[in-house]
Amino acid sequence: METQRGQIRTPGSRTDADVLEAIDDGLGRGLSARQVHGALIHAERFKGRVPSLKTISRRAKERRPPTASERWSLAEAEPDEAVAVLPVFAALAKRDRVWECGFLTRDHAQMLVLMRAAAPDLDPWVAYRVADEYVLRRRGGLRTLGLELGLALAPWRSDEAAAELRRVVDAGFLGKDLSADVRQLERDSKDALRDPIADALNRLEERRADYDAAEEYWDGLSDEDREAQEQISQKATGEMALDEPGSD
Repeated sequence: METQRGQIRTPGSRTDADVLEAIDDGLGRGLSARQVHGALIHAERFKGRVPSLKTISRRAKERRPPTASERWSLAEAEPDEAVAVLPVFAALAKRDRVWECGFLTRDHAQMLVLMRAAAPDLDPWVAYRVADEYVLRRRGGLRTLGLELGLALAPWRSDEAAAELRRVVDAGFLGKDLSADVRQLERDSKDALRDPIADALNRLEERRADYDAAEEYWDGLSDEDREAQEQISQKATGEMALDEPGSD
């Protein structure tokens, strides 16, 4: 679904895609859910769109680092995996997202191999975005048809292909969730055409401003207000744990 601000929301989530990316980036860089939440609520570009601390805490659990047996390793890879994965590592490095290399699993590698066979002209960054979302949805039992339709419509191949995708979406043939997936792939394909290093440097400045504002806000709180904020954080984390299957 597309929001009033033009951001695509992902199926199973009411969080805008650009906000979700910022959350994942903060968590991946080792920040706590509370730190990420505090930074984003002080970012003007995310005003009114930041999910609750409980939601971010849940996302942190979903995005846990893989175990040694789950993590992809070149030393244990098949040749076709190396061909598919190493360009993704390069794409992540150019975007200042090296931390994501440590989150890439054997499941990601298998998806990247399949996508390379089906769409060898797909940019490695876009391929990784699709593979990562595919793996997350498979783990959560969510459908992946929208991702597959996006690959089938291949909007990156030409202006004509992108125009045909928009005609299919505008005609209402796919419904809201499937349309969101194919539009997100189209958007990622356009993003891949930008200079990734320059874009990463701009994002770095934005992150620094966000966290400086959050730190200034935190430092300006009284001891009583800071304690109240900590209690809210602990309560949110506790409620998240109670919502997990099997909890009492």
